[in-house]
Amino acid sequence: MLNRLRFYWLLFDQLVFQSEFNHKYDGGLSEQYDPNTYLLNLSLGMKFFSDNRGELKFSVYDALNQNNNISRQSTDYYTQEYSSNVIGRYFLLSLIYNLRTFY
Repeated sequence: MLNRLRFYWLLFDQLVFQSEFNHKYDGGLSEQYDPNTYLLNLSLGMKFFSDNRGELKFSVYDALNQNNNISRQSTDYYTQEYSSNVIGRYFLLSLIYNLRTFY
């Protein structure tokens, strides 16, 4: 089961705040794994240039540093659980320019 909450706020027509919160529940796993996974992504950006075509944005992915990758495979003969590494918390600075017109 996956629950998602997204938030987008444009303040003063130039300052942009975005967030996304995900909750994933993987029931039926053994006791060594936590079935709840929480993922929070945040970004803060500033629009500039004419018609706000440019944006400088700073983002934090997996701000809680709790992302994991757990899966389960079941057959008639066995049940196997997999846990693999994922990218943890990271930061990104990006410059975006919107062309808006194509010829």
